[in-house]
Amino acid sequence: MSSRAHVTGDAKANVGTAGKGMTTNDRAAREILRRMFSVEHKMGLQAWWMKILLLPDQNARVTRLAYTLELYAVISGLVLFFVADFVDVDADGVLGKISTIFAVFSVLNLLSVIACCLSLGFGVVTTTGPAEVVLLLQPLGLEFIQIVFGTFCGLIAFALKLADQTDGIVLYGSMSMAALFLPYVFGQTSWYVISLDPLEQRHQWFWFKSAFGPLYMLAHVRFGPNKPHAEEMLEQYLAQMPEDVRALALGEEGAA
Repeated sequence: MSSRAHVTGDAKANVGTAGKGMTTNDRAAREILRRMFSVEHKMGLQAWWMKILLLPDQNARVTRLAYTLELYAVISGLVLFFVADFVDVDADGVLGKISTIFAVFSVLNLLSVIACCLSLGFGVVTTTGPAEVVLLLQPLGLEFIQIVFGTFCGLIAFALKLADQTDGIVLYGSMSMAALFLPYVFGQTSWYVISLDPLEQRHQWFWFKSAFGPLYMLAHVRFGPNKPHAEEMLEQYLAQMPEDVRALALGEEGAA
């Protein structure tokens, strides 16, 4: 399963052909796997959490997927409970109105995450094979980004609301704390999480790399060039890939 065997360029996947004995879901999952376990393709946020497929059996994968969905829903619910109080439809000051806008954006993001987790949870209940796990993993990266932006918008709404209620006295102090807090959070994320996944970095689109540029710079400082480490990680992934997932990726009969 080298990257040379995968679909190249912008060629469309032949989802409805080949793979004797495979269902439509199996064929779709096969194409996703072939792109994921490659350094040549861009999957964007779809590439996140695909390492769950490397767990040894189906029960472990379903359990990890269910735990992730539950964690997302709980975090989103807690932040939503905090942010909902900042939605003030009768705000008078400019800062109060801006705070409400950020709070509404945060609430919408968090509600979408909870709704998605509920629907994916129903899918997890009926999951029977690795192909279904592959398909259910696809939106998790996007939901994580929504949690991140929803949380940060909630923090901004909190700071602006506080500044509005104190006639702006706390505004500069709040912004100063945010200026120190945000680099700390992103620094921790880059140093301990994102920088350890060079293959997932290779899969990201230009917009993501631009938005999180400082994290990638820190990863480069810590580990050096990305591509050699991504190729090394790919070989490790392929070596530990379970047989049922390998059969699905190769389009073998009985992969489901």
